[in-house]
Amino acid sequence: MLVKIIVIFFMAGCQVKQVDTLEVLPGATSIERGKRLTFSYGCAVCHEISGINDYPGNIGPSLVNWGKQKYIAGAVPNRMPELILWLKNPQAIQKNSAMPNLNMTEEEASDIATYLYSQ
Repeated sequence: MLVKIIVIFFMAGCQVKQVDTLEVLPGATSIERGKRLTFSYGCAVCHEISGINDYPGNIGPSLVNWGKQKYIAGAVPNRMPELILWLKNPQAIQKNSAMPNLNMTEEEASDIATYLYSQ
């Protein structure tokens, strides 16, 4: 399956970024796909993430040791279903969130959540 992703950052200091076609390899685990998608969506531009060191990641909260966090955006318990909802549409949880809605699919959000919880 080939996925083409275009990422637009709305926060100060971020620029429009287009990611080349990303080949999601058949048989890749959710963790592997999640790491690849986390990089492709540019999450590390705003967040510190273990294993992704290409950007400063100091705009949003750190996602290092994500599984130990108690809440998502200080609003809802840090559980898989809530994180998937947050990744798909942050404003559904926190109306004025600075996190942009990147229009992730359910599968993409699930893979990214799996990757974050695996750290």
